[in-house]
Amino acid sequence: MIQQYYEWQYRIFSPKIPPTYHEVLMQYSSYYQDLSPELKKLFLKRLYILIKNIRFVSEKNMTVNTQMKVLIGSAIIQITFGLKRYLLSQFKTIFVAPRKYTYKGMKHFIAGDVNPRNKIISLSWESVQKGFSIDDDAVNIALHEITHSIDFENRDVFINFFNDNDWHSFEQLAQQKILEIQKNPNSYLGAYAGQNIFELFARSIEFFFEKSEDLQKNEPLLFEHLQKLLLQNPLNKKYPIPIN
Repeated sequence: MIQQYYEWQYRIFSPKIPPTYHEVLMQYSSYYQDLSPELKKLFLKRLYILIKNIRFVSEKNMTVNTQMKVLIGSAIIQITFGLKRYLLSQFKTIFVAPRKYTYKGMKHFIAGDVNPRNKIISLSWESVQKGFSIDDDAVNIALHEITHSIDFENRDVFINFFNDNDWHSFEQLAQQKILEIQKNPNSYLGAYAGQNIFELFARSIEFFFEKSEDLQKNEPLLFEHLQKLLLQNPLNKKYPIPIN
């Protein structure tokens, strides 16, 4: 497995992680800020390996700098932090736009999207920054779109991010929730989550990390399923995952 190879390389060569990684995360990521020193170290290691395996691109007049790579990459590490797999196998290109963008034939501007055909994740940088700067509103475009990419990859028979039984249980609950939301668009997760299982999963992840206590209180079963699926509990801020 390619991830094991890169982890082996990391152990052998012990590369020095740029201090910028820690500085950016301490400025923007409340998830990282709360981690214990041991888990901060693990987070940075995974992020370093991840960034080496992601191709970041943008418009000709924009350079994707380290800050952008770190913050966007941190969304992937945050979601997968309790899992064995954290490298994306198919979505290995991330396009960063300076601001919200649109496509030909589209009447509105968007903050991000995932294209399952060309395997590209696109994100508005201004929206990414805002999503991490305001960390308690359950609106984080990086977490949302990265969840879509992980969802797409997990549906490939050769890629497993999640335990099959846990994923099947989540899908069953998700279908129930979608029907509930469609009957009552003003329900807790909001009407957008009722479109399909992809959007319900992505919105649930945003709530799981940014409104953890609220989600547990209002949707305890959904919170429990996400906890089992991701193998972490964001309410345990210092140790959301066990120390091995």
